[in-house]
Amino acid sequence: MLPEGLLDDIKTYLNVDVDSDEEDTMLTGIIKGGIEFIDGLSGMKLTYSETGRPRDMLFDYCEQAYIAELDEDEFKAKYADEILLVAVKNYLDITWHDPTGDNKLFGIIARGKKYLNKAAGAELDYLAEDKPRELLFDYCRYVRSNALDEFQNNYLPELLTLQISQEVKDYAATEDSESDV
Repeated sequence: MLPEGLLDDIKTYLNVDVDSDEEDTMLTGIIKGGIEFIDGLSGMKLTYSETGRPRDMLFDYCEQAYIAELDEDEFKAKYADEILLVAVKNYLDITWHDPTGDNKLFGIIARGKKYLNKAAGAELDYLAEDKPRELLFDYCRYVRSNALDEFQNNYLPELLTLQISQEVKDYAATEDSESDV
């Protein structure tokens, strides 16, 4: 079941004047697919009935799917930072809408990704429910608590494990490419 009024709002956004059960069924399928996709990327159930980032992402998803130009990989890349922001806000129990605070969090997330990528020696995937995402969330928590200086000490074992596992992956890839020769 879609949130009340969402179908009508999407139809208005897409300038769909056709009022048929067939068109509504198709759009409902697109909307449900978009909700499932975006919720899957964020790792949680989001709210689409209120204005905000999740709703904006859903409308864009529906527009691209409706005109048959949706590439889920491109969509994921386009909204990766938005999805991370929503997930970090949820992790930090930030339930209010604050554009200035969101911009600050975007900066914290970007610095955290850069820090963790450098520690690992590679670009990490922060959308997957895995250790890099967990460490990024905790990095953001420490920065918001003005305790960044304590993060490295408290998470040193996890950071070293991240670095070593990346080195093992790199070594295995080198071994595989050498054995192919």
